Amino acid sequence: MRQLRLLLALALTIGLVAPLTAGPKDQAVILSASVSGTTLTIHGLNLGGGSPLVTLDGSVVATVTSATDTTIVATIPACSPRPTC
Repeated sequence: MRQLRLLLALALTIGLVAPLTAGPKDQAVILSASVSGTTLTIHGLNLGGGSPLVTLDGSVVATVTSATDTTIVATIPACSPRPTC
């Protein structure tokens, strides 16, 4: 249930920041997201690589451990999203 809420919060808030220069054809597209323990993996297109920002539920910031144009891996707090703890 917590994972479902997390994925729903991610889908609704889409706290992924694409490069400011990206045009409509370069818009980030999230194809899937999964959680295993405290690891959040996002697969998509035009994710930008570099240093993306991932937010959950509009306030909890995940720590990005790796990023490419198609995959972002981030560590999330053990108790996300709030107030489910």
